[in-house]
Amino acid sequence: MCVALTEKQKLLCREYLIDQDGVQAGIRAGYAAKGLDKRIQKIMASHEVQSYMQELLGNTNGKKIADATEIMEYLSSVLRGRGGINDGESVGKAGAKAPDVKEKLRAAELLGKRYALFKEQVEATETGAVPVIIAEDLGKTDE
Repeated sequence: MCVALTEKQKLLCREYLIDQDGVQAGIRAGYAAKGLDKRIQKIMASHEVQSYMQELLGNTNGKKIADATEIMEYLSSVLRGRGGINDGESVGKAGAKAPDVKEKLRAAELLGKRYALFKEQVEATETGAVPVIIAEDLGKTDE
């Protein structure tokens, strides 16, 4: 536990984790606006603050920050037409709107990117040149 930090510095760290904006976090933590950007950079660079930030991230892991499994489960539930998940159960208000086609397509796209389903396979030669293959010459006529 970091004891060397003041309560104001601890508040700055907690505020910073909300939106990753040092100046706004400094204002919300009660620092004076004049020259705030440079002061925040100096404060945030200190070893004590970095340690406290890591401690905060460790404490919030699993509570407020979604892990990879939760994200994949959510995207899968949207793709399948359910609104969302909570401990494996579908959640939502009674009569809540199911995801539309656009939302399902976006979930499928994100899942596809995760599993590299859309990877283009381009083979380069040893010189780095990419071969060009012309399947049909549209400019010529047979006469």
